[in-house]
Amino acid sequence: MPLTYSSKNATFTQDLRSLHDYLRKEHPFIERISVALYDDATDMLKTYSNSTYGDNPLKFYEFPLGKSASLSESYRTRSPRIIDDLENLAGSAKQTHSQKIYQSGYRSSYTYPIFFHDKFFGFVFFNAKEPSVFSEEVAYRLNYVADLIGIMIQLDHQMHTVLDATLKSTIELTGLRDNETKEHTYRVAHYARLIALEIAESHQLNDEFIENVFQFAPLHDVGKIAIPDSILLKPGKLTVAEFDIMKSHVSHGAALIRKQLETFQLEELHQAQILLNIVLYHHEAMDGSGYQEGLKGEEIPIEARITSVADIFDALTTERPYKHAWSNQEAFDELHKMSGWKLDPACVDALYKRSREVESIQSLFGRL
Repeated sequence: MPLTYSSKNATFTQDLRSLHDYLRKEHPFIERISVALYDDATDMLKTYSNSTYGDNPLKFYEFPLGKSASLSESYRTRSPRIIDDLENLAGSAKQTHSQKIYQSGYRSSYTYPIFFHDKFFGFVFFNAKEPSVFSEEVAYRLNYVADLIGIMIQLDHQMHTVLDATLKSTIELTGLRDNETKEHTYRVAHYARLIALEIAESHQLNDEFIENVFQFAPLHDVGKIAIPDSILLKPGKLTVAEFDIMKSHVSHGAALIRKQLETFQLEELHQAQILLNIVLYHHEAMDGSGYQEGLKGEEIPIEARITSVADIFDALTTERPYKHAWSNQEAFDELHKMSGWKLDPACVDALYKRSREVESIQSLFGRL
């Protein structure tokens, strides 16, 4: 019986579950498959997707790769890691992820590093509730399964990958016009991830959705490439007519994204709507006073509400042609004033709760 995937509209997690169901026909002891992606800018492994028969023991979690000797070795040598008895690892390492996996009843694991063209994407983890089940024969078969999952990861990221070539060029071009733009996009991406992680449980978000927000938040202002320098870089307040032109960056950005999706035949990918929602709606306001459609409250997609808070916070805390950089506390005070009428209160509170991590992001990407 061949393995098939539902459609381009299926999420990565749905496809992973299909593969897991197929794999368990021959290896029923594999009760969990999970994927962690690697962020080389921060050295963080981030939970991305899982298929678990039972409760998921590890979600909304990130961990520095450099703090795990065994995973670092697997990455360095590009070799799988087998742990026959997780009790030993959980007892010695005292790391949160090891403890949670062990406490959920898992006793052995097989870990496979994923590479494409020398780029490290992350790891695939297979877990079983019995010790010492990952024999040489099983490991040999799982290598092929892990390679397939790696291809799924690459396909799942294809929209971001193909858009990256075009839109990175756009960011570079806007960076030449405004030296702040490139660093701004990086910080906004990481702020958006912090917010999404904080509200994940209350808003029923999953790791895959959070990663998509992280990937696409930097593209929120891509339409500014169409705004004249005289307006984009104006040091003073914009006139009403100039502001109307500035607001058009939303529609210009959506048109550019749609053109790229059409060119590469990616319109049906489930991530496309998340990207378009961020570009189209990150200037909407909770009371309906925003642009371009005047959406209000929960009519505004959560990914756009997240990006809006991240974008405004970074704008407040960085120097612009028309203003000095505010302190973080001043910016948080202003966000709370906007909370409820312009910004989603949950997103504002979420970023404020992650203040310490905000400072780390600012230090890493040029703010401090």
